[in-house]
Amino acid sequence: CFYVKMKRWRIGGFGATEVYLHPAMLLYALYAFLIGHGWYMFIATISIVLHEGAHAFVALLFGKPPSCIEITPMGAVMRMEEDRYLSTGKQILVLLAGPMMTFILAVSSIALVKGGFLTNEIGYLLFISNLSILLLNLLPVHPLDGGRILALVLCCFLSMRKVTRI
Repeated sequence: CFYVKMKRWRIGGFGATEVYLHPAMLLYALYAFLIGHGWYMFIATISIVLHEGAHAFVALLFGKPPSCIEITPMGAVMRMEEDRYLSTGKQILVLLAGPMMTFILAVSSIALVKGGFLTNEIGYLLFISNLSILLLNLLPVHPLDGGRILALVLCCFLSMRKVTRI
């Protein structure tokens, strides 16, 4: 198996959380702009950052900030080394924070179009991108939020071994 570890670029941070950009995002952005999907890519990327930021904010409220967030062409990844020290309920709240932010962005896009703050085109892109992120992210598949929530709930009733097999 051929594997090349690509360098990631630090683009900022908040508190103890570093934010990185995967270099492949530049190729993805170039491709999206060349085929006329630049606005969609831009809006989706901002939405994903806000989604991950909501996870990070709630984790920070519980005293366990993530170590980093990395933005990749496939979405974003938030790394938390200390989430296992949170209670199951708090872990679920951290996991639900991202989808809740995505839902708020989708609903807000409708209000912003109706209020005249966004054009129909931009509002539609904002709504569709967030609805897509929300539906995909809540699928009961690990490592998506839906899969992680399902695993936490199942751990309340089944052994970790059975949950891992499921």
